[in-house]
Amino acid sequence: MKGVLFSVRPEHCKRIASGEKEVELRKRMPKLPTPYKGYLYCTLQKRRADAFNLPISREEMLRDIPINGMKCMSKYANGKVWAEFICDWTENYYPCDWGRAATAACVSMDDIYKYLDGKANINGLHISELKIYDRPRELEEFGLTRAPQSWCYVKKVEI
Repeated sequence: MKGVLFSVRPEHCKRIASGEKEVELRKRMPKLPTPYKGYLYCTLQKRRADAFNLPISREEMLRDIPINGMKCMSKYANGKVWAEFICDWTENYYPCDWGRAATAACVSMDDIYKYLDGKANINGLHISELKIYDRPRELEEFGLTRAPQSWCYVKKVEI
């Protein structure tokens, strides 16, 4: 059985963890029928002064998110798989829907224009049943030696 591992920037991981962001946007989507299991990898932020990976617990991270935001996510999950979810539906957003896509994904219209770089539509995947791990997982546990640019298929991991 396959799952999908998504690389997500810390600022978006923070919004997903807090429940504010329920849709993740992608140029291309996995070819799996919904529902499927997804995993969230927090991209490594080496160049940021606050992106050191000081381990903190899940409870500390959830408590600290409203206060310190992305700094907290970087401390907890920088370069790690920190959660899993069920993608229960996907949606294709055309240019006339980009405002709705921006709202659903907690991004600006400017972010969408930059991300699409001339492409006409964007896809959204719905994040449901989010489960934040007690301890972040290493990529090796998913059969990977390096993180994907956007997403990749992985073996399902039972935690």
